[in-house]
Amino acid sequence: MDDPVRPKTPDRCAPPPAATSHGPLLLGLLFGAIVSQDLVWPVVLRMTGAQWPATPAIVAMGIGFAQVGLAAILLVLGSRRLITRGIAAVILHFGAAFLAFRAVNASGFVRWLVIMLMIIGIISAPLIIARLAGLVITSTDAPPGRGSRQYTIWGLLVLTTIVAVLLGVGHLFFPWKELGQIALFSTAMALIPCVLGPLALSKIPWPVSLIAGAALCPAAGALLTLTGFPPPQQPIQLATMCSIQGAVTIAACAVVRIAGYRLVLSGW
Repeated sequence: MDDPVRPKTPDRCAPPPAATSHGPLLLGLLFGAIVSQDLVWPVVLRMTGAQWPATPAIVAMGIGFAQVGLAAILLVLGSRRLITRGIAAVILHFGAAFLAFRAVNASGFVRWLVIMLMIIGIISAPLIIARLAGLVITSTDAPPGRGSRQYTIWGLLVLTTIVAVLLGVGHLFFPWKELGQIALFSTAMALIPCVLGPLALSKIPWPVSLIAGAALCPAAGALLTLTGFPPPQQPIQLATMCSIQGAVTIAACAVVRIAGYRLVLSGW
């Protein structure tokens, strides 16, 4: 029996809260909320007749680029079945391309599919290296040493193949000069999810992610003006787009943390 006089002291070495029973439901609602943006914003753009650099188009582009970043994070660092992660990533990829196509209205939908695919590939490259090092998104109540070698030497071979395929497919739609500009553009866009995603999913206090985003997003927007792909005379609009991308990324990762999942170094 407990001592009725002496109060219990909290266990400072207690493990972090486990994934809640509502964790899968929260993740499902998060995915639905993100995908619903692919239906809402095209309607808004059509009703207002807005296109880049109008404010609704900037918001739509920021959400679209956040989606491809989240798709890469889910595909590479997720711990659920690969087929499930793959289907979700494909849906986010198509939705992001459709948002960009409706917002810019200057290139074909297939061309934007290729551009978004290149961005996913560039984002995935450092994330695959992190996965090889043992980083994985898993529930906080998962037993240690549960990690699996999903990305061994085959992962490196697949990565090399992806790069070659992306270059080959990209050259079918863009000349080499424009393809180089798109590659630089994709690299600048990849900075935000590659930094803010893992940071917001880790055990680091979430205000750190906000501070990092406040510094990184405007800098990424400035870098975009040097790539030659977006309009170079619109640094404020590009910085705003990147800030929206960063805000959506941090918000989505915050919901994942609330659901009881973290980015941890899994044992092999």
